[in-house]
Amino acid sequence: MGDTTSVEEFWEKRHEDGYRIGEGPLQSFTDFLACYKSELKGKQGLDIGCGNGRNLLAAAHQCEMSGVDLNAEALRQAKTRLVEKEESAFLAQGDCTQLPFGDEQFDFAYSCQAYQYAGGWEEIEKCFAEAARVLKKGGLFSSAYLPKKKIAA
Repeated sequence: MGDTTSVEEFWEKRHEDGYRIGEGPLQSFTDFLACYKSELKGKQGLDIGCGNGRNLLAAAHQCEMSGVDLNAEALRQAKTRLVEKEESAFLAQGDCTQLPFGDEQFDFAYSCQAYQYAGGWEEIEKCFAEAARVLKKGGLFSSAYLPKKKIAA
């Protein structure tokens, strides 16, 4: 991604060009669901950087899910997939550094490969702070992060 292209423009272009990430949930997310199955059943969850909804679908049958993504086309794809599978989730467009949800709203939150696009360390810290803000006291958080470049702390 070039310096003149924003994260939002980058993803908008990729989705306009027909980009679709994998169909099934990521292994790290299915492991998270399996590990905390009894604690998560019927709880409110948030998928931060939900993309086309691949992880939302894995949890929607057992949890009240919400998803947030920067890209409108990805959210449209997520909505279509949820309808096709007769599942539901609340979807919102937003940035992981300023989540469009209230304080202590979710029992758990998960982010997979979203924070790596946030920018430098300061923005990534904002992402984690926002996840903490929207989690209820004692809430669970899991993240899979694959940095595109080395970040100096």
